Amino acid sequence: MHSATHTPAALEHTPPHLDPTPSDTPPDNTFPTPPRNSPLPPPQRPFRRATTIPKKLQDFHIEAVQDPRWCHAMNAEIQALQSNRTWSLVPLPVHKKPVGCKWVYQIKYHPDGTVDRFKARLVAKDYSQIEGVDYRETFAPVAKLTTVRVLLSIASLRGWHLHQLDVNNAFLNGDLFEDVYMQLPPGYGRKGETRVCKLHKSLYGLKHASRQWFLKFSTALKAAGFRQSCAEAEYRSMASTCCEITWLQNILNDLNVKQREAVKLFCDNKAAI
Repeated sequence: MHSATHTPAALEHTPPHLDPTPSDTPPDNTFPTPPRNSPLPPPQRPFRRATTIPKKLQDFHIEAVQDPRWCHAMNAEIQALQSNRTWSLVPLPVHKKPVGCKWVYQIKYHPDGTVDRFKARLVAKDYSQIEGVDYRETFAPVAKLTTVRVLLSIASLRGWHLHQLDVNNAFLNGDLFEDVYMQLPPGYGRKGETRVCKLHKSLYGLKHASRQWFLKFSTALKAAGFRQSCAEAEYRSMASTCCEITWLQNILNDLNVKQREAVKLFCDNKAAI
């Protein structure tokens, strides 16, 4: 008996059937001009799409598939996702509902204003996710701008060297531990395809994508010898506790309850004091 491994087939780009088909004849947007002595105000001009493409186009898929530049950007995005092993094509299990997805288009510009490249990003529709089934926790710590300013100030005073790290498609590196199924990207897949994408890595738009990326990033930093500081978290906890103590003291003063000793607040982190 011989055993063979089956590799999931890659997605193929198939131009979708557009319905209704746009007419080649431009619509008649002219309005009759009222007489000069008419008390009515002049008619408003109908809205016309600008000839220049805006920077971000959310719902532009019908027109994008007709432009080779956007098609090239979508193919590049699909190839990057497949090379990262973001998903595998599997049949949809019973009693499972796949998460939807859509394309988000953006034009990158040079500093002088000229077009750099056309970028298409596949984004999951998070509103179709079910808590407890598709995800559990979504919290991920985010550095505040105040903390960044303090760090830059200390580095400037002490003459530290600063290095900037930019991770390309950061959210795509997070691992998923839940069974999340997603529909095929719009415009890809053979006709009559019934399989769906089983996500192995997080995708932009998922509710817990930021948390999965933080877990992956913090694990890599700790493995490299870094330690995560808890000073800011304990500082916030102390500030919240001080507010509650002040509130209780005001209530006791209104009730004429005398306080014999000062309230003590303990903290095991000197950096948070």
